[in-house]
Amino acid sequence: AFVAPGVATSSNVFKDLPSMSSSEDFFATAQVEARKPSGTATAWLIGAAWDRSFGKARIYPIAGLQYEPSERLTARIAFPDSDFKWRLTERQALTLRLYPSGFEWHVLDDDLVTEFDYGVEAWRAEAWWSLRTFRSVFVDLSVAWEFARRHEFTDRTGMRIDAELDDVLFVTVGVRWRDGPLARTNRIAR
Repeated sequence: AFVAPGVATSSNVFKDLPSMSSSEDFFATAQVEARKPSGTATAWLIGAAWDRSFGKARIYPIAGLQYEPSERLTARIAFPDSDFKWRLTERQALTLRLYPSGFEWHVLDDDLVTEFDYGVEAWRAEAWWSLRTFRSVFVDLSVAWEFARRHEFTDRTGMRIDAELDDVLFVTVGVRWRDGPLARTNRIAR
């Protein structure tokens, strides 16, 4: 289980966060998950999460199966987040993941008066190659394909925008300490 606080707002609010922010700029992500062994290499998963992965803050179920036939291979076949990890060597690993990559931001427009929520819905298939460079430092290189993309907001004139976007491919480089979890980014690929 975990709970993580965050800030999701426009750069105009970040210019003076203490005086310009409101409760709509802050959020929390939470997840709880339980596993019940179902043999020597498998376990059933069940749980719930609260986050903005589907474009708006909501609670949703987690259910699936964890499969670990060896120390080098693990697979998670679950809704809504599945992954497959293969440890190639002591220093290298390959991870494949399919997950919802939506999010929602509170926006304060350039006029510092108009505010709205900017919602994004999408799914992402991502492949990471991870390398332990020295001691506890890991470098990750990922290639991702984001699809079923939709942006939704009301602009400053009051016009409702609900646009479906083309699929996008992008590359990410990251650094981790002590083999922590791979980062799922919430950046907007345009």
